[in-house]
Amino acid sequence: MDTSKERKLIEETFVLAFASSLQVEVPSKDAVEHFVSFVISKRIAALNYLPTLPIDERFIYSSIPEFINYLQGGHK
Repeated sequence: MDTSKERKLIEETFVLAFASSLQVEVPSKDAVEHFVSFVISKRIAALNYLPTLPIDERFIYSSIPEFINYLQGGHK
């Protein structure tokens, strides 16, 4: 489930969202790794009710606001 291909896709999509879409500096490596872990955990939790849910660009992009809210809530 947590394959290197998935991790690479998550990293690339997250960085692309900042560099291309927002045109700002990309987050640190540490922040990117936290986001990757967040997305993988979110998918694992979702598999209980959506067993075929893929990690794709749409899933990753939709995870960005959730991740920001998660961080704002003081969870690290």
